[in-house]
Amino acid sequence: MKKITVVLSLSLLVCLSACGHKAKGNGKPAVKLSMVWAVSLTDALARAKVEGRPVMVDFGGAGYGWCKKMDDEVLCDPDVVELSKKFINAKVDVDKDPEDLKPYAIGSLPTLLFLDRDGGLVTPVVGYSEAKEFIKTMKSVLRKSGSI
Repeated sequence: MKKITVVLSLSLLVCLSACGHKAKGNGKPAVKLSMVWAVSLTDALARAKVEGRPVMVDFGGAGYGWCKKMDDEVLCDPDVVELSKKFINAKVDVDKDPEDLKPYAIGSLPTLLFLDRDGGLVTPVVGYSEAKEFIKTMKSVLRKSGSI
C-alpha cells in the first residue's frame, strides 16, 4: 500500500511539473490554463451570430512546432485565456479538417483569424506572436466589434 502511494505521488508530481505553467514572478509551477473551444468552426460561426460575439479561429495542427509553441506559451497565458472569454473560439486542425481552410487564404501555420459575428475577417495573425502582442490584437478586435 505504501509503495502504491509513493508511485501515485511521484506520478502526480511528474504530471504537474510537465503540464504546469510557470507562475508569473515566483517561478513555481501553476495549473495550465486553457481556453474554451467550440466543437467546430461551423458551430463557432453559428454561435457568434446568435450571441453577437467575435470569433477567434486557430488554424494549426499537432505536427507543427510553431503551433505547439503558440498553444504552450500564448494561448494558455492567463491574460489571453481571460480575454478569450469575450470571443467564440474555434480550433481547426488543418490535417483533420482541411475543408475548413477553403474559405480562407491560409499560407502558413499557425494562423489565427479574428472574425466578426457574421464571419467576416477583422484581423489575421499569421505566425507565432508573443502573448503581449497577441493581447493587443485581441483588445483591438474587441474594440472594433464594440465588445469593450
